[in-house]
Amino acid sequence: MGLAERFRSGERPLRPEFLSDSPSALREALATTQEALARAEAGLREVRRQRAAWMALLGHELRNPLAPLRNCVQLLLRAHQDPAKLGRATAIMERQLAHLTQIVDDLLDTSRITRGKIPLRKERLDLCAALRAVAEDHRALLAEAGLTLRLDLPEGPVVVDADGARVAQMAGNLVENAIKFTDPGGWVRISLATSGDRALISVSDSGIGMEPGTEESMFEPFAQADVSLARSRGGLGLGLALVRGLAELHGGSAQAHSDGAGLGTTVRIVLPCRRGAEALARSARTPAVAAVPVPVPRPRRVLLVDDNVDGVETLAELLRLEGHTVEVAYDGQGGLAAARRFRPEVTFCDIGMPGDLDGYAVAARLRQEPSLSRLYLVALTGYASPEDRDRAGEAGFDLHLAKPPELELLRQVISRAP
Repeated sequence: MGLAERFRSGERPLRPEFLSDSPSALREALATTQEALARAEAGLREVRRQRAAWMALLGHELRNPLAPLRNCVQLLLRAHQDPAKLGRATAIMERQLAHLTQIVDDLLDTSRITRGKIPLRKERLDLCAALRAVAEDHRALLAEAGLTLRLDLPEGPVVVDADGARVAQMAGNLVENAIKFTDPGGWVRISLATSGDRALISVSDSGIGMEPGTEESMFEPFAQADVSLARSRGGLGLGLALVRGLAELHGGSAQAHSDGAGLGTTVRIVLPCRRGAEALARSARTPAVAAVPVPVPRPRRVLLVDDNVDGVETLAELLRLEGHTVEVAYDGQGGLAAARRFRPEVTFCDIGMPGDLDGYAVAARLRQEPSLSRLYLVALTGYASPEDRDRAGEAGFDLHLAKPPELELLRQVISRAP
């Protein structure tokens, strides 16, 4: 029996439980459905609005460093005989490139935290020493902003099991945030205390503060305290989101407090800590490791394999200025041929390359050739997740570096090669 015949016969083939014989019940159900659809449509419109605002914000933040970089390139082309102008241009380029790198790193870290993909390299860490290092790293930036630094730390060590680099990242983000939102003549304070088995890291400032009730929303990714068109205190709004995400990965938390607009802000990180003589003694036995600049390594034979012509050519020139003999190949097949001909001591190889041989395949092929068994093979790539590092090791790479590498790091790697 068809649907129409079933209706004519009096059978109700489609009779949800929420319907009754009353037309008013049907109207009520339809009204409820329409309200739900309206809410869903409003939600979709809000998602589209947020996406458009986010893309506009990202474009703004990326163009900010790109504009001075382009200007500096023109200065280098036109003022190459003026040492003073060259010095200013190169300093600006270095600063803006660091800013661009930080934007990319923050975006990647936010994504990894969301997916639970950030591994922590925990060690016994003295928070007092770590925070002193953060303060020292930011002292020049604070002075440039006209701000006074206050450091309030216990006399003895406060020991935690934590990733030292991530703790420095959290505290550094908070200090940079405080600098951004505090006018000249103000102050920034870094303090550390303990409460039971918890370590309490606080970064306070005398800055613009926050309206009551908005503190929690500032930990949302892309939350903006500065929504003006000028965005003189701009940023992507990822700093506090990263701080909270990293704190929670350590088994801790992060909270913010402000008494109101113009009354400053305090952000506190809570981490589990070790207490007692055993932890203090262990910390005291751990010597501090001073950061020593790496000298220029002795000249080596270096092969670069990368399809980014501008990137690989500029890196080749930089390494030649360091005294190395450098060969360049622009794809996997060319890299294999160059390695057999050139016999490099160190090879930096990209991962994503055109053709039938990507970086993983190049590494596997090179490891199969006995004459190249002593080759020190380094993946130099934009694929920089923990999974990418693991896959590079499985393919035969000795080391994995993310683009763009610092010169000091390149020196360390080349010095390490057998």
